[in-house]
Amino acid sequence: MAKAVNEFAARGFRSLGVSRADGDGQWQFLGVLPLFDPPREDAKATIATALAMGVKIKMVTGDALANAAMESFWSSLKRELVPRCQFATRAEARAAIFEWIEVFYNRERLHRALGYHSPVDFETDLN
Repeated sequence: MAKAVNEFAARGFRSLGVSRADGDGQWQFLGVLPLFDPPREDAKATIATALAMGVKIKMVTGDALANAAMESFWSSLKRELVPRCQFATRAEARAAIFEWIEVFYNRERLHRALGYHSPVDFETDLN
């Protein structure tokens, strides 16, 4: 995950790496979500303070644009996946969400913010 995020950052893009831990505590990379806002000046100090207090950081944003991108992502997930599925277990839900993000959202779904390209196609076109 760090490699993908760092490659995005090297090209001037901010991004959020999405991962999940399995039952054994091993992290599995799910994908990269683009962010469009500049970081706030106090972000580094805020993160350091939160980490020192034992808070696990899930998302750090600088302004409403990044919040809007993440809210759009969660809205899409809830609208496009959840109504079609009933999960018997958390493992089923995790597998379905992983497939939705990695297969559909990152590779097939067209994103208006990316000029109606999928994130994978958008990143490929940058190279």
